[in-house]
Amino acid sequence: MLHDTDEAPRILALATAPSRHDLLLRTTGADAAALAEITSALEFFHRRSDLPALARLAQQRDRLIRRNSALPARLPAVWVHLGQPTRAIELARTISDPVRRVQALAAVAAALHDRGDPERASMIADEAVACSRMITDPRTQAVERCALIATLAAVAGPTAVGALADEIERSADHRSELVEALARVGLYERAEAIARTLGDRNSQARALVCVWTACAHVLAFLGEYELAEAVARTIEDRRRPPALLDIADRAAAGDTRGRAR
Repeated sequence: MLHDTDEAPRILALATAPSRHDLLLRTTGADAAALAEITSALEFFHRRSDLPALARLAQQRDRLIRRNSALPARLPAVWVHLGQPTRAIELARTISDPVRRVQALAAVAAALHDRGDPERASMIADEAVACSRMITDPRTQAVERCALIATLAAVAGPTAVGALADEIERSADHRSELVEALARVGLYERAEAIARTLGDRNSQARALVCVWTACAHVLAFLGEYELAEAVARTIEDRRRPPALLDIADRAAAGDTRGRAR
């Protein structure tokens, strides 16, 4: 409204007032509203080429960013469990570092899903995926995006998981991490298919062991010991983890105590 009336001095005064920023923080629980106000003012004064005003606004923006730089990524999700989901979302959005913001948004999405708000959980999970594209280091981006697979599987479903997996798969350097992430959420066929595309034989073997191990453990947990044994024995002896040998031994011995658990 003020922008329409061109009240430049008042716009600058409101957008650079620390007391106002503190009031917004107390009212909303986050600095998102204050940062949005400063961003809007920056655009306004940029059009006017008002360098002194831009400098004052940038100073206040940096002050708020520093204020949120040490915010733990898991903290916003706590507010969901305390019954304040809007505050949780706004707080997660104020985190300037894209890695920690992705982690915060993912935790908030999971908390929203646990609290019975699947629609908003799916929306925030999508926001976390979008934010992950802002991570500039390829290795870190791959790690964080693979971690998001579990969140998407829980709150958004297979279509969202598949779309993110397609993006990650296009990066040939990080397919091994994707295989592990897909195996952990039970998408064994997709994980195995990607594992078999790995060019290095050792990497391919390690990835396949990861898939079959995850599958065998789930089958054993469900009491399907014969199937678990069959999966475990597809892994060559030198690569077979000890835990899978235990599954195979219990299956062969007909360990009913394992079934009872």
